[in-house]
Amino acid sequence: MDPQTGEFDVERFVLVHDGGTVVNPTIVEGQVRGGLAQGFGAALSEELRYDADTGQLVNGSMVDYFVPTAADLPQVELLHTEVPSPVTPFGVRGVGEVGTIPPGAAVANAVCDALADHGVELTALPITPEAIWSALAGRTAAREPELTPTPADLPDGGVEY
Repeated sequence: MDPQTGEFDVERFVLVHDGGTVVNPTIVEGQVRGGLAQGFGAALSEELRYDADTGQLVNGSMVDYFVPTAADLPQVELLHTEVPSPVTPFGVRGVGEVGTIPPGAAVANAVCDALADHGVELTALPITPEAIWSALAGRTAAREPELTPTPADLPDGGVEY
């Protein structure tokens, strides 16, 4: 991550998936990678934006709404395990949406870890270079740890009624 610009790269992303008995490995691979593309889009770029005064959606077309292509995605190491499901025919499991959630959580955790030394934290997706730069530019001094008050610090000396 470059703290001057907010630009960052996902250097490594590994997903291990249990698809049960894999009947067609090519289809499973495509389904999981498609879900990952959707997840990376939500994590890194996709955002609905509304006009603050009118509530009108301002990026409602593909001209204004960025959806990543394969060229925009990081390399992904995709590994499969095969534990047959005991409750489905042939032991198969669903794979179509499995990749949509992990990218947001994994990338958010990695970026927040990289920002920890700078005293800032991001709390919303998408995580864009602009969001990182803005957080760094608006940072305050390192956060003071929150202290738990002692009974003497409370009104009436902490006496409960």
